[in-house]
Amino acid sequence: MTEVEIAAENGRTLRVSHVRAGDDEGWTYSVHLDTETARGGIGVFDYGDPGLPSFFSDLAARWRGFEGTRELESLEGQLHISAEHDGRGTVRCLVTIGQAWPPAWSLQAELDLGAGAHLEAIASDLASAFAEAGARRSR
Repeated sequence: MTEVEIAAENGRTLRVSHVRAGDDEGWTYSVHLDTETARGGIGVFDYGDPGLPSFFSDLAARWRGFEGTRELESLEGQLHISAEHDGRGTVRCLVTIGQAWPPAWSLQAELDLGAGAHLEAIASDLASAFAEAGARRSR
């Protein structure tokens, strides 16, 4: 099992683990958000091309900056990330995990990620984890 730790410069962490590729082109994985005062986790379902590695790959490719907000939301809303570039080398990601149906809950935190090598390493680690899971599906 591969775990990808997205460690932010401000001490908060989003961990991605248990990546599995289903027979129906679906993907499941777990996310765990750790902050100074709270911690939570939830399972995520995605379909088709997995959005998480592509999202971080796009952020890494735009390390010099981008206008506006880039967003990712999982199919059933368990994970939502909105990212903005500050123009000075930091991408601020507002990460929300949770469940919209009863018992509804959510946990939200800002993760400050270094544009450039930091984001490139995150994108590479996520791509590897999802590729490894995809390779297990095709066996």
